[in-house]
Amino acid sequence: MKAYKATDKNMRCMGFPYNCTDTFTTQGDIVLCKNGFHVCQKLFDIQKYYSPANSRIWLVEVSEEMMGDDDKSVHRTIKFVRELSFYEVMQGFNITVNEEESLNLGFGNHGNGNHGNGNHGHSNHGNYNDGDNNMGNGNHGHNNHGHSNYGNNNDGNYNDDNNNDDNNNDDNETP
Repeated sequence: MKAYKATDKNMRCMGFPYNCTDTFTTQGDIVLCKNGFHVCQKLFDIQKYYSPANSRIWLVEVSEEMMGDDDKSVHRTIKFVRELSFYEVMQGFNITVNEEESLNLGFGNHGNGNHGNGNHGHSNHGNYNDGDNNMGNGNHGHNNHGHSNYGNNNDGNYNDDNNNDDNNNDDNETP
């Protein structure tokens, strides 16, 4: 079964030295986070456990005998097949680099410099923001900080106008 494994620059993980020629086998019961060879089934999940900037990412072959959860599994045997290229890692993490070298991190982003999922525009941090420079989730407009703001330059949550610095402001409220 194919999977992904990260190591440090010296091809070690948790102090254990690996190489590209041997098949490694553990003794005893395989137990998640305790004994066995830990891998991720999806390349994207590697970044939950390792910094891609400080790691080498490998395609590995592991035994069918396993224990696991949603994003990692532990196996009795492991063999390193090959190291992934920088491009393969970036593609697997859904990081796109455009001609200006602006990065999008996450899924379904359109624009440049977005971090999160489903952002449209530029430099959004969070999920499902439309516009530019939004921080939080579900903002529509520009320069909003918080969640579910409509308009521009809002700080807080659920604002439906411009330039609010509190929560739940909308066009219909009177002071």
